[in-house]
This record gives sequence, C-alpha cells and structure tokens, in this order.
Amino acid sequence: FQNRLPQCLITLQRKRRTYGYFSARRFISNDGEKIIDEIALNPQYFIQPTPETLSTLVHEMVHLYQAHFGKPGRGRYHNKEWVALMKNIGLYPSHTGAPGGRETGDAMSHYILKNDRFYQTCTLLLTENFRLSWLDRFPPYDAFDNLNEIDKSFLQNSGIVLPDEPQPTQSKTKFICPE
Repeated sequence: FQNRLPQCLITLQRKRRTYGYFSARRFISNDGEKIIDEIALNPQYFIQPTPETLSTLVHEMVHLYQAHFGKPGRGRYHNKEWVALMKNIGLYPSHTGAPGGRETGDAMSHYILKNDRFYQTCTLLLTENFRLSWLDRFPPYDAFDNLNEIDKSFLQNSGIVLPDEPQPTQSKTKFICPE
C-alpha cells in the first residue's frame, strides 16, 4: 500500500462465520474531533495457518485503501475496483474462497495466489520467526478446515480444544467479508 493507508483501529470481534470486516468511519474521539475507521479480526480463526490469517488482515486493508483512495461499492458490495486492488496484491477474490467463484458480490472471500506479491511477502515475514502469539482455545469447528493432522495434534498438545463434529449453527464458509 506504499505507506498510504490512514490510521485505523484494529479490533478483535467474535462475529459468527466472519474472519474479519472493515467499517469506515466507525469510531469518534471523545472530544468529537476525530473519526477513524475500524478493521476487525475474529481471533477464533487465528488458528488457521498464519498466511491465511494475515490474508484476512490484508483483505480488510484493501477495503481501507479503497475507502480513502477509490470508490467503494454500495453497502457491502465488493466491486470491480476492489477486485483489481485484491489481484494487484496477490489475493484472488472468490465468493467461495476457491478458484471458480464469483469475483464480485456482497459476501466475498479470497484465496492466496502462489508466488505473487502477498505470498512472497508473507513467506519472507514467516522466515523471520514471525508468529501469532495468542490463539483462542475454543475456536469454531470450521476453523480447522485448512489444518493437517500434524497441526491438529500440535494444537491439541497446546491446550486448544478441538471439537469432535460441527455444531449445527456453524458454517464452513471461509474468509467472508460481511461489511
């Protein structure tokens, strides 16, 4: 983003079936002088591989960028400008979170383009021993979709409570950006 992003508050919210969201002009200072945007991340999904978690943050940063330097779609709509910004940084928009999904719409996800800008930057960051320091001990069932058996075993030994089966109220949808 070439250091162009304005300041924003980054909050942790446990919004069901949501990895993160952006809310423009969400907070106001107590003196009423300043208004600031919010990027909210759901810590229940930090259990996902670190690149997936970081891609959610970057997805929301694209919304922040577009809110200040572009023309966001109406309401929750992810428009073609947003699609172009996502592709430019190496995240491919998809309403399913997988190849072949629609690129625009109200509820959108993405997947990481291998060997593209985001992937390369994230790989470099992770070679520097970067990691998320805290994980929710009781993540939702769908948080385990991208984990292999070795990762699941490690998490169980770390005190993470792995559910045995999906709860009927939980979805297996990935990376949905509702706002």
